[in-house]
Amino acid sequence: MPIGLIFLLVLSGIIFRYDNYVHHASSIDEILVPVATESLPIAFNTIGVGMVASNIYNFDAGKKTFDADGWVWLTWSPEIEKHMKARAMSAQDLFFFFNGVDDYDFSLVPDSTAPLRFPDGRYYQKYRYSGHFYVHDLNFRRYPFQTISLPLALELKSIDLLGTETPLNVVLDHEHSGVGSY
Repeated sequence: MPIGLIFLLVLSGIIFRYDNYVHHASSIDEILVPVATESLPIAFNTIGVGMVASNIYNFDAGKKTFDADGWVWLTWSPEIEKHMKARAMSAQDLFFFFNGVDDYDFSLVPDSTAPLRFPDGRYYQKYRYSGHFYVHDLNFRRYPFQTISLPLALELKSIDLLGTETPLNVVLDHEHSGVGSY
């Protein structure tokens, strides 16, 4: 086989890999369909959620696990606060980390003893988390030209906790959420 043909095949393979790397979705904004926030009124049944991962470590590809530390925060309406007070609940009782592993070393510590109240009436509470998490889908087909996603998945607990008949809506705080620089 002539050297020119071998060079051409190698070059086309590199270009193909580079093209797949460049056009692969690199953020959640490329995967999710954006919704205009002005079309979402602050309803009585809406909970806002945001999260920052400040440190990700102990990644184990064989076990599909990693550790992460950071902050998670919630905002909610006065109506939801009323239901929570009636049941002696805190905002921490409304959610859990869906892909959390090993609860014995997981911590979720509130930043303040009571939620803050915004001028518009909504409540806000921030928590520091630290835990061990599971990655459902690890794929190294594009190695070494790839990005690995390590998800931190939050899920709201059952609506029955609040005793409302209206389903809860979740609005993500994309503007302030993300990964820290450390």
